[in-house]
Amino acid sequence: MGRPRKVVTDITTKAKRQYTKKVTVETKSSKSVETLEREVQELITLSTAAIEAQIEAHQMTSEAEDKFRELAKETERCLNMIVYHCAEVQKNTGSLTSEDVEYSVSLIKRVIEHKFKKD
Repeated sequence: MGRPRKVVTDITTKAKRQYTKKVTVETKSSKSVETLEREVQELITLSTAAIEAQIEAHQMTSEAEDKFRELAKETERCLNMIVYHCAEVQKNTGSLTSEDVEYSVSLIKRVIEHKFKKD
């Protein structure tokens, strides 16, 4: 064993590089296949439920549109009935009173309520 070397540093020599030990950080072990399969199954279940809810909402919207169209058609028919009834009353009696119009309107309200009454 000899004497340790004397390190001389001057302008022409480079300083020794300091090496640092690389520290590897252990990451959590990846999820197991069973866990991943369970998560995929849960996502499938959630997405299926969401799709079914959208389909149900679409069906309800379609039914509401159909009912609205039917109500609009019935309302138009009833308004024509009021006009006809008032014209017939005036033709047969010679005059039209506010009671005649009120009767027609209340009759039509009852007809519409009866036809579209919720069961």
